[in-house]
Amino acid sequence: MHNSKKVKFGAQARDGNGVLVRVYSRPGLVTEAGRGELALDTACRSLPFFGDYFGVRYPLPKCDMLAIPDFSGGAMENWGLVTYR
Repeated sequence: MHNSKKVKFGAQARDGNGVLVRVYSRPGLVTEAGRGELALDTACRSLPFFGDYFGVRYPLPKCDMLAIPDFSGGAMENWGLVTYR
């Protein structure tokens, strides 16, 4: 039997050229030293840049990012969700 617990996340969101961009992490990490703002700013500038560069717009209505400090995979890209340390 799985002992599930409610997981709490800190979150920030911003519109990235028509794409809802959100960053999630454990509470406090998103706001710590502006890390959440840095992630949002980078993603919101990267989506239109690479869309113009490759001639293909980001195809989804949202882009979620999940920061996991002890993530053994290092980073992983999923359809609409990017996870990283």
